[in-house]
Amino acid sequence: MKTNFFLILIFQLISFNLGHAQFDCEGKTYSLSATTGEIRAFSNPLTSAALGTVINTTPHPATPTGTNGPNALGYSNATGKFYYVQVQGTASTNNTFVSYDPTTNTYATLAGTTGTIFRGTATNDGLGYYAITSTNVLKYYSITNNTWATIASNYVNQNGVSLNTLLNDNAGGDIAMDGNGNLWILAGGNGSPTAYVFRVKSAVPQTSMGSTPLVLEQVLKQNMGENPNGISFNSAGELYISNGTKLFRMNNNFTVSEIGNISPMGGQGDLASCAYPLNPFAISDFGDAPDSYKTLLSSNGPRHTASQYDATNNTASLMIGSTIDLEFDAYPNADANGDDNNNINDENSMVFPALTTATNTYTITVPVVNSTGTGATLRGWIDFNRNGTFDASEAVSVAVPNGATNAILSWSGLSGLSAGETYYRLRIAKNNADIILPTGSVFGGEVEDGRITITNANGCPVVMANLTPYNNGTAKSEAVFANNNISIGNNRLSLTHTTTLAASLFTPNRISDDHYNGETGIQIGHNQSSGLPESQKIVSTLSFNTPISLLSFTLSDIDYGDRVKVNAYDENNSLITLTPANYSIYNPANIGVSGNSFYDAQYPVVFEAASGTREGTVNVNFHGKKVSRVVFEFTDDAMQGAYTISKIAGEYCAVCYEDPTLVTGATYPVKHGITTLGRAGKTSSGTNNTASDWPMNKNSAFTVLESKSKGFVITRMTSDPAQSSAINHINKITNPVVGMMVFDTFADSGKGCLKIYTGPGTGEGWKCFNTQGCP
Repeated sequence: MKTNFFLILIFQLISFNLGHAQFDCEGKTYSLSATTGEIRAFSNPLTSAALGTVINTTPHPATPTGTNGPNALGYSNATGKFYYVQVQGTASTNNTFVSYDPTTNTYATLAGTTGTIFRGTATNDGLGYYAITSTNVLKYYSITNNTWATIASNYVNQNGVSLNTLLNDNAGGDIAMDGNGNLWILAGGNGSPTAYVFRVKSAVPQTSMGSTPLVLEQVLKQNMGENPNGISFNSAGELYISNGTKLFRMNNNFTVSEIGNISPMGGQGDLASCAYPLNPFAISDFGDAPDSYKTLLSSNGPRHTASQYDATNNTASLMIGSTIDLEFDAYPNADANGDDNNNINDENSMVFPALTTATNTYTITVPVVNSTGTGATLRGWIDFNRNGTFDASEAVSVAVPNGATNAILSWSGLSGLSAGETYYRLRIAKNNADIILPTGSVFGGEVEDGRITITNANGCPVVMANLTPYNNGTAKSEAVFANNNISIGNNRLSLTHTTTLAASLFTPNRISDDHYNGETGIQIGHNQSSGLPESQKIVSTLSFNTPISLLSFTLSDIDYGDRVKVNAYDENNSLITLTPANYSIYNPANIGVSGNSFYDAQYPVVFEAASGTREGTVNVNFHGKKVSRVVFEFTDDAMQGAYTISKIAGEYCAVCYEDPTLVTGATYPVKHGITTLGRAGKTSSGTNNTASDWPMNKNSAFTVLESKSKGFVITRMTSDPAQSSAINHINKITNPVVGMMVFDTFADSGKGCLKIYTGPGTGEGWKCFNTQGCP
């Protein structure tokens, strides 16, 4: 008996499926003509708005014309039938609601409901149908029970603000459902090209909500042609939109493409399809800091999906700065500007005050927009300890009231900051709980990442070597350095390699970010399957034109059998002994330390530091030392392999008042001048804009100062101890800043000199200019 019942069930399922096998709707978009009641499929809506042959070749016997004609088309994948309003009703009379079976070319009149319905769609499970009347009453029809239910007529957006007026002013449009069961509403009309896109998150109610408002998440505002009156999804998650004469496509990044004029005329009308795509418009605002900060989608990076997004103007009701853009994934890089390089520049709104190693409190003012009608929260992280992650202790937050245009974030209790490049992340969202972490998805708001520099207290920044422009080139790494291409500030770097390994086996040897996207470095490897013994080690020497302070770099991809020895030498050519203070290992279980060597601690167990991961990574620094060169020795106990030296950075603290690129004895036009003679930009003949214009006709200076009877005087002060109480004594400058200049009349045995303030540290202070050059 059990077997027979099972066979009967299979037979019934096969019979049901075979009953619809003759009609294939996959990949098709349909149009229901409001004038003829004909249903047609677009031949190729990706490129053309031409309609194909009529599907319902036998017209419905009662097809009215005009505004009361057929509308609100939907297609059920469960029944294989179209559902639509054949004859419109009124507020007190029922409409004629029908189904059409394209397999048998037959109609069925179903239970009707009151109201004029231009917007309708079948559900993703094919068992129901939603409709919205011209007075914005949401209704649900059960295909299984042939019954209607009124769901809601009161609506608010995600911020609790009433939408009733907006919807009444935009009562045209259509609805469609995605594969997640979310109901998408396109509201437009009144001859305006502006339309709004809302989403009702699943599960959409199927019974009355009474007076309780239904929450419609306002996703988008976009210009998409006048009077949009039909929408349907395609399998790619894009929306086709008709407006009576033309077909458009809303792409998955919310841009709108015009497909063309619908033909033949009279065939246009409401749209439907059997596509119910999962997660349509899965586009968000991402960050762009390096992925050690968890930035990419695959790392659960921070992302803010569209909410009240104005796609025409790239704005939103809740954002940082004045614009926002959306991506399908992050574009992390070392400069934290990948988002701007690949989309609009929406992250140019921040101005960060100086951040130094002596800073103990830090405050930034963040421009924001909050027009949601409710409060929000701004949270910020700065990687003060420069460990490549945003720690919970590095986060602060502040409330952002509705209408706010600025928000202030303040950090306190800072200490032990080290100079160098670091990163920040800002997130704004309606709910504080949504942005407790620097990662994860949030509905609405925005994220902004960026890079900032922690300078020494003397004001000298730590900058990174300019390797990025040579990323993945064909030239060998030492050749790139040999052309004087690589520097830290004006400190030129050189690189040499030595090995007894055959040249054909010394590969890769180039500038690359192969191991970690966005972190360009020197990739050094070998292609010898038996490994790389001590006798064939690759010795790579990185030298600096001038001994450099605050040197740091990252060693990546130390894995199966690899060993990298790091010998750094100070300004006196003495070997610097590495201590735990000089390095941090991402995962100590993978990397061992022996003296100055870092090696694969898992060997002979196979350990692979896959590309895009931090496994096998060591961060090295020589703070407190001046380094003249670093010698790297690479051996490999296992097989072919490679490692990368990246994020090479150091202090750039040069006071240069003679351009080091100028040729001695040559003359160069002056580019800047101040004159009281009224002849700037003029020649002696009085004409403008010629090659000899003043001050370009003056040579070999940075600035020309000119007048008949007046001189240029820098503030005159004295450092005479006997006049310490004088108002012009140099000690009256209680808060000097690095770079400030005065003329000290007492200095140089009373001859006076031009002085510059170099900082508060030992050996610093007010110093006379007495030697030209670039230190």
